[in-house]
Amino acid sequence: MTAKSQLLTHHQDCNEHSDWAHRGQGAPATALIRPAGARSARQTGSVRAEMIRLVEGPAPAPENFTFEVSRRLLEQPWFDDIVATIRELLALGTNWDGSDEQAIHPGAVKRAMQILRTVGEQGPRPDLAPMSDGSVQLAWLYRGQQVRIEVPPDGLVLIHVVDPSGREIKLRANSKTGLWNEVKDRLTIPITDIRRWARAATVLAEVEDPTQECPHFVATVAGCPGAWAFGDSAEAALAELESVLFGWAHLKLRDGDTDIPQMEGIDLVRAP
Repeated sequence: MTAKSQLLTHHQDCNEHSDWAHRGQGAPATALIRPAGARSARQTGSVRAEMIRLVEGPAPAPENFTFEVSRRLLEQPWFDDIVATIRELLALGTNWDGSDEQAIHPGAVKRAMQILRTVGEQGPRPDLAPMSDGSVQLAWLYRGQQVRIEVPPDGLVLIHVVDPSGREIKLRANSKTGLWNEVKDRLTIPITDIRRWARAATVLAEVEDPTQECPHFVATVAGCPGAWAFGDSAEAALAELESVLFGWAHLKLRDGDTDIPQMEGIDLVRAP
């Protein structure tokens, strides 16, 4: 019998989403519009292209609003939440907070999704919020830092970063600014650090001997609820647990959770 494990998380079949574009307001909650020629790629399990091109033409009405989706973005556990928020934003109309606010412009939402693909499609969960002038704001509170990007339908965007030490960066930017790389680095999940953390956590694991109710060795780590592994030996359970802990911490970082315990001085919650 091989070692087995449990990781409490949501699972989606990412192959089902490859090479698809997403249609927003007015479409069914899970509607995905497949481009021509994608059917054969899907049947073989291959990926024909990384991106679906934006629909050309004038700014769409909310009921026909379509935005570009990458496969990596679709694979994120928070993607459905972003889509639900987009529907809510486009349905706000004018005066949505009682102070003569403008309706959210579909062009601002589309630009925000382009920026999300540029800096954060593999990063932590973003917040997407309306602004009174019809713009939208992307925001992250991640590893002790704040990142906010205010996105109008056209023109320059405002990037505001506060790092863990309190140092601020605030400027107007276009698509060619070098600051996008810095923002992306700040929102990149530290895979190497997670591996080190998982190894350190496994050293601190407790292994329970088999019982009549559970005829396997079970390995767990205090402070990591929902992550455990079992096997025919203590060694097999611990080997599996390291992989489970890596996935557990990685998903929590993507969701923006801050309850990841430090392991031997490795702090995944705050940026170094």
